[in-house]
Amino acid sequence: MKRLLFYFMFLIPIIGCIAQNPEINETRSGGLTYKEKKDVNKTIRQTNTNTANIALNGAALAPVANAQTDTLYTFVLADANKIVTFNNADTVDVTVPPNSGVAFPVGTVLDFIQLGAGPVIIGPGSGVTLHMYNSDSIMSGQYAVGSVWQYSANTWLLFGNF
Repeated sequence: MKRLLFYFMFLIPIIGCIAQNPEINETRSGGLTYKEKKDVNKTIRQTNTNTANIALNGAALAPVANAQTDTLYTFVLADANKIVTFNNADTVDVTVPPNSGVAFPVGTVLDFIQLGAGPVIIGPGSGVTLHMYNSDSIMSGQYAVGSVWQYSANTWLLFGNF
């Protein structure tokens, strides 16, 4: 009897404290379970399908698309932190501009996707050095993804499906 009383008096409250974390909100909606960790500066919300939306200071970080349908395009400052999509049946020539034309901060990454059947070719503007694997700047086909990363003024690295 003393042992049973010990469990009820000491272990059950401890287990309850471990099981309930006041920093986690759990809600259920439409068959999904959402877990949200409370934090003043950061909220991470994850569903049971292992997809996560991350927000900092209340601002969503989901990328916004910049849909392009022309056959010529030059990246602009507003393309940073977005995904540029290229959708055309013909060849699309994309230019990474010189720093004198568009002053991207060093460290900028530009992401893009080939949505159309036409090949997408990424090329350097005047005075720009574009480093890439195997000297291949033609995207590998429809739904290919790629990025360019500026690691110094007028010097970029091209990577992705090329």
